[in-house]
Amino acid sequence: MFEQIAKTADAQLTIYTWLEGQQSKVSEPMSSYRAERTLFASELNTLRQFNGFLELATYLERKQPLYQKHAQSFWGQHSRSPINWRLLAEFAGIASILKAQEGIEKGWSTIQEALEWYTHEGWKVDAGGETLSVALAPEDDDLSDLQAFLRQTFLRILDQTNIVFSELSSRDAHWLEHIDLPYAGDALAAHMDSTESTAILIVDAFRFELGQRLAILINESETSPKAFVTACKSPVPTMTMIGMPFALPGAPQTLTVSCSPEGKWCVTPKTAIVI
Repeated sequence: MFEQIAKTADAQLTIYTWLEGQQSKVSEPMSSYRAERTLFASELNTLRQFNGFLELATYLERKQPLYQKHAQSFWGQHSRSPINWRLLAEFAGIASILKAQEGIEKGWSTIQEALEWYTHEGWKVDAGGETLSVALAPEDDDLSDLQAFLRQTFLRILDQTNIVFSELSSRDAHWLEHIDLPYAGDALAAHMDSTESTAILIVDAFRFELGQRLAILINESETSPKAFVTACKSPVPTMTMIGMPFALPGAPQTLTVSCSPEGKWCVTPKTAIVI
């Protein structure tokens, strides 16, 4: 009913014309659909004026709270034809992440530093890249230029970090043995004395950032965080006969891998394993 009344009022009033030259003074969502639509179009036009990523990201970072406020308003989330403030706010958040992480690889001198970055902050870049790679619906085409610009920045960061990671890993063929990451079995051993019911999933070849995003979704419905993602290492996938023993609680540090004269692999514990 409000939507019908508001649009009827828009047809009789000229509130939206007041916005001309006044956009910077508007801090709250408006009841007028035409005024809100005019403000959205004006904001996109302002974003198109930026040529450099740093200036654009700084502006988006500053305006994100305002975008979020409009996204939570009637015309942003309850209307039959909502104005896409939500996606604009999401792009602003991604721009802030990319701004913070661009050039981060220049400070890496070891594989360990690269892995610590990715498991703590770098996965957020991948999560943003996923959003930037999704094709927009026809009604959201007015955001395509901003999406394409941010996607180029994401791909540049991806290339730069991958190049440095490859260079660091090429210097040491045994880098996996030296990094400070637990085997899955060692990580499990830390939970063996817990009195709380715990469900643990060990997953191979699963995108780390997707695991983090799933954990966030689970925790959104909880009063306190319940889901956690832990990065682990493995000599080979845990679904293989060699990899499976490395997922046993407390076992990895006791295991020896050998190959028989017949060419068969064998994994044996140095000491008895108590489970």
